[in-house]
Amino acid sequence: MEKRSLLQNQHPFTKLIISLLLIVFALIASPLPFCCLFFLFLIYLLALPKIIIHWLQLLLRLLPLFITILIFGIIANDNFYDVLLLLARLVLMLMLSAYLFKSSDISQLATILPAHKDLQTYLQATLLFVPLFFDNFDQARSQTGNLAEIVNLSLKNTHKHIDDIRLKIDNITQKETGFDLLADLYGVLLLILAVLIFLFIR
Repeated sequence: MEKRSLLQNQHPFTKLIISLLLIVFALIASPLPFCCLFFLFLIYLLALPKIIIHWLQLLLRLLPLFITILIFGIIANDNFYDVLLLLARLVLMLMLSAYLFKSSDISQLATILPAHKDLQTYLQATLLFVPLFFDNFDQARSQTGNLAEIVNLSLKNTHKHIDDIRLKIDNITQKETGFDLLADLYGVLLLILAVLIFLFIR
């Protein structure tokens, strides 16, 4: 079994708090503390390098948008450094989104919502069921051209995995009750350093 990293073992609420706090800091921090926060978070993500890889892929896809924003800023005679700071803030937002989604199982994200336990279970099952259904839908579409038959076949094949979905939800519930304290302390350390940077670096 592949060993899970500290970031993957963090409780979803820890990830949510980190993301929300850093979003606020990214929006209001002046350039120097912002740069410190940016590189601090980048170092923090080295615990799970695939997040950085995914983030870089997002940057490449959005590169034309960033170039367009930069050109419009120059045409509008905006301060060049202000435009660069805006782009840097957007880049950090992308990094945070990559952190939140690539370090979490998609069904675990439902536990972030302060909902009733039954509703959380429903959301987890839905998040597991929907991708499985569309996988079966693509397979069924190659077998027949009739939409009703495709949907019916997709539902039948997906229903065969109901027990697997229940097992995954049970495993998620067990992980929730036994989250990794060291992983969450790693996140708390990031929060402490971020607050110190924000308060004392000008």
